[in-house]
Amino acid sequence: MNQDFENKIKSIIGKFKINDFDFVINKSKILLKKNSNNDFLWNIQGLSFQYKGEYIKSINCFKKAIQFNPENFSSKNNLGNSYKYLKDFTKAEKCFNEILEIEPNYINALINLGNLKIDLNTFDEAVIYLNKALKLDKDNVNIYINLANAYMGSGELPKAKEILLVVLKMNPSLTRADKMLSDLSKSDESVDEHLNQMLIKLKELNLNDEQKVNLYFAIAKKYDDKKEYKMSFEFLSNGNKLQRKNITYNTKDYETLSSSIKAYFSNYKYGQKTTYSSNKKVIFVLGMPRSGTTLTENIISSHSKVASLGELNFIGNQMRTSVTNNFTLNSDLVVDFLKEDFYQSYFDHLKPFKISKSIVVDKSLDNFWYIGFIKNIFPNSKIIHCQRNPKDICLSIFKNLFNQSQGWHCNEEELADYYNIYSDLMQFWNNELKDEILNLQYEDLTKNTEHEIKKIINFCDLDWEENCLNFYKNKNPIKTLSVNQANKPIYQSSVNSFLFYKKELNALFSRLK
Repeated sequence: MNQDFENKIKSIIGKFKINDFDFVINKSKILLKKNSNNDFLWNIQGLSFQYKGEYIKSINCFKKAIQFNPENFSSKNNLGNSYKYLKDFTKAEKCFNEILEIEPNYINALINLGNLKIDLNTFDEAVIYLNKALKLDKDNVNIYINLANAYMGSGELPKAKEILLVVLKMNPSLTRADKMLSDLSKSDESVDEHLNQMLIKLKELNLNDEQKVNLYFAIAKKYDDKKEYKMSFEFLSNGNKLQRKNITYNTKDYETLSSSIKAYFSNYKYGQKTTYSSNKKVIFVLGMPRSGTTLTENIISSHSKVASLGELNFIGNQMRTSVTNNFTLNSDLVVDFLKEDFYQSYFDHLKPFKISKSIVVDKSLDNFWYIGFIKNIFPNSKIIHCQRNPKDICLSIFKNLFNQSQGWHCNEEELADYYNIYSDLMQFWNNELKDEILNLQYEDLTKNTEHEIKKIINFCDLDWEENCLNFYKNKNPIKTLSVNQANKPIYQSSVNSFLFYKKELNALFSRLK
């Protein structure tokens, strides 16, 4: 390697470290014209595309790197991650396994395969791979966090808590662990050691915005548990404001999307595609976050013929890239999309989950945007829309820190506006599809539990089973904010919880229609 070329490589590495991915892509392309077999350049270019979210381009780069150097495990590992980001779990798993067949102790492949198993709801396997990785690097706090997530998903909350406490001893500034621990613990005592520790961290540690946000929400949860609602709101407000500061969001985008969807599906003729070879059936549970969707999913999947997928998000991901431009439904794209066999693509996507049952529950919340497509593509599906007092829903959203906030989660006015857009769109779907949607009211479910559960099971065309009443004994995979409530009997304590924050959240509540 001559000195000039070496200097250019160093320059590319330097720019990559400061996230100047466009520079890396452009300069590596120039160098690759004369050095096309340089697997390092292909790999770093692929990583730059990956960080920019351009996964198809990144895949092409990683394949080139592997072509010129089959022993470049880093590129194959990165290739697996790009497939994972595209939700192509089969190809992702194949990449990681191919690495481990040759090098069983390749730690990044072990970690990524463990995380992939979490995505596939196979938590026992995730634990095995992550523990193998932990033996190789006992100081890697991220492995501990992933392992805690695996235990949380399988309902082994004491093990998750134990691991999180270890993490916080290793790295007190890893406030994500504080947030997870706070979610798992009920603070109803006058003295809470963890709360005091977090308050001290907030004052004494030099934390970035993300670390502060985690602490704000974790502390707010503690004060809410202790029924000190004014103190809770103070930290909630700070956390949401700080989070919103770093998010690009515009309510009008969703107003535009809703208007274009309603225009396209007004008086739409359904039932144009009615014959399918698969004997599988999908029950879609949808609605706003914190509306009772996890509870409903748990009830249905406690039936012996039903399996749970959790928040698959496959339909929403595909729709956003296939039928919309700038938050507008494009009729030409829709026509092209409906020519494809999306029905088969959906079930192909489920293969890595290794589900043996013929009925599955897809609890992807934002499917309410795509109900028209669902009834077209899955004509025999069942749609259950979970509803709850809008003030309780919006309060619960405002109180919780979401893994991928879209902006409207963390601002009172924008949250209310988004709820109103959702409510209006659901009214449209109900008018268009009449009895095709079961609108399930959370408050009714808490008051008349057996009657409402039987109504759900009957709507799904399932034979009655007593197990459905004992849904809280179900060992479903849980990867949502409801992890600490999902495996408990129905309770009414959260009904009208908005009253505790009525004064503080007046800007939110007064805006709801």
